Amino acid sequence: MARWTGILASMVIATSAAWSSGAMAAEGNKPAWGYEGSKGPGEWAKLSPDFAACESGRQQSPIDLASAEKPGSPVSVAIDYKPLPLTILHNGHTVEVVIENGSTMTLDGKAFELLQFHFHTPSEHTAGGKRFDAEVHFVHRSADGQLAVIGVFLENGAANPTLAKVIAHTPPQKAAAQTFANTVINPRDILPALTQFWVYDGSLTTPPCSEGVRWMVERVTAPMSQEHIDVLSKAMGANARPIQPINDRQVVAPN
Repeated sequence: MARWTGILASMVIATSAAWSSGAMAAEGNKPAWGYEGSKGPGEWAKLSPDFAACESGRQQSPIDLASAEKPGSPVSVAIDYKPLPLTILHNGHTVEVVIENGSTMTLDGKAFELLQFHFHTPSEHTAGGKRFDAEVHFVHRSADGQLAVIGVFLENGAANPTLAKVIAHTPPQKAAAQTFANTVINPRDILPALTQFWVYDGSLTTPPCSEGVRWMVERVTAPMSQEHIDVLSKAMGANARPIQPINDRQVVAPN
C-alpha cells in the first residue's frame, strides 16, 4: 500500500472537486444531506446517483484503525506549511479553514498542496474502538488531482494557541468565507511534533464518498481545550460518519 493505486480520471475530478473549498462552499448544488434521519449516512446513496459509492464502495472511510494493523512499508512524509491570514467558513456541515499560500506536503517524493483543513466532532476514525473528542482533516491535492488527507485526533487538554485563533472566529452557523487579515496562523502548529501515521486507501467521508483518497491518520493526539471542543460541537453538531468496513484493505501501522 506504499504506492498509489490507479484512479480513473473521472473519479479524480469528482473527488478533487468535492473537497475543494469552492465546491464545499457551493453546497446548494448538491442534494441536501446530513448526519441523522432521512438524510443521514445510511441514506446518502439514495439521495442521488452521484452518491452511489457511499453504499457500494469497497474502500470507504472512516475506519477503525488499530484493529486492522498489518505490516507494511512506512511512508515518507515531509510537511512544509506556511503562516497565512485566517480565512474561515461554515458550509453547513463543517467548519473549514481555507489555505491559499502554497503550503505543501511531500508524500513518498510526490508534492501535494494543502487546500484546507476542517473539523469533525466527535472523531470519525476510531482506534481500537475508541472515539476521540474531535478530529481535524488536512486535505491536500497533487498537480494531477490525487488527494491525500492527514487526520489528527483532538483530545481535551491544554489550549492550542493556533486552534484558539480558529475558534475565536468560528461561525456559529452556515456562513460564507471571511478573511481576518490581522489573525495569522500556521497550520503546522496544530499537528503533533511527531509523525506516526496509520496509512490506508479510502474515500471522502462525505457525499459523494468518492474513493482513491490516501489517508494518513496520526497516532499521537493533539490537545484542545474543552471550551474549544464545545464551541466546535455546538457550531457543527455531531458530524462524524459511522465506521466503514475494512474489507480487503491493508492498514499500515505507525512506525
